[in-house]
Amino acid sequence: MVSVTMWGETATNFIKDIKNTSTNEVVVSFGGVQASTYVSPHEDGVCLNSFDDSIITINPDCEEYRKLLTWMENEDPDLS
Repeated sequence: MVSVTMWGETATNFIKDIKNTSTNEVVVSFGGVQASTYVSPHEDGVCLNSFDDSIITINPDCEEYRKLLTWMENEDPDLS
């Protein structure tokens, strides 16, 4: 599991951008973030910490995005 917490304008803009997507499948890429792991009694995971210069992109126009969508559709059709 990956946990992401957003604050202020970043969170507000992210919610608006997600609502404006034209697809049900949403892939989010994060650049300029710091990843750290955590362990809790309920689950282990990764936390992404963002900064003022972090880049958050919804459905990025790149080959990796298309490959991920194909994988998701083939791995679990219920995800799409």
